[in-house]
Amino acid sequence: MCPEPPAEADGRHCWPEGCYLEYDHYIERSGNRSVLTGVKREAYRRWLRNPSAKPVGDTPKEKADDRNTRTQCLKFFELQDDQLYRKAETVKGHLFPARYCVCVWDSWDIICRTHRHLKHFGKFTFTRNNVECYTNRSEGIAKTHERIHEWYYGITQADVTWVVNRCAICNMSAKATAKPALKMIVSKGTGHRIYIDLMDFRSNMDGPYCWIAQVSTLHF
Repeated sequence: MCPEPPAEADGRHCWPEGCYLEYDHYIERSGNRSVLTGVKREAYRRWLRNPSAKPVGDTPKEKADDRNTRTQCLKFFELQDDQLYRKAETVKGHLFPARYCVCVWDSWDIICRTHRHLKHFGKFTFTRNNVECYTNRSEGIAKTHERIHEWYYGITQADVTWVVNRCAICNMSAKATAKPALKMIVSKGTGHRIYIDLMDFRSNMDGPYCWIAQVSTLHF
């Protein structure tokens, strides 16, 4: 059974209020068919509980679709504690254990909690061989997706990218990638702008006097 992200790593406050509603719309438009809808998850459960049942549907096409669902379900999925899991499999030489199948409604929480549990990896400096290093945004996204992909089935790197790019903590800590725009200094005439240099002579006072102010006015 896959590990549950710690409850203390919930971290919804790290994202703008209502962001999870935008995520729901994003998932609907993304075409990610690996994230299960509630209807599809229940259909898989039905077949796994009773593999010999007859296909359901009001038309021949609906029954044929349900038979295809049965074939897909029995080949790749299983139930653990009545929860849907992708069977253990080897992908590109890497052996994955049985992974929890993510549904539309819980994918947001899994990404947020995993990302926060990793301490927003990819947004802060760290020390390697006594050298201060800075990890970039793509490394943080990749690390979060790598952890999720190991234990959960259905969440793509694009889904993780969408969520991490909206993390308030990461955005505040992100390293600037461009120089700030130059702000022109405009003077309307002599005396409109002055420059003051204040020199500290408290270590070499001249009687009661210990400061020198140099004021200059320039006309650009």
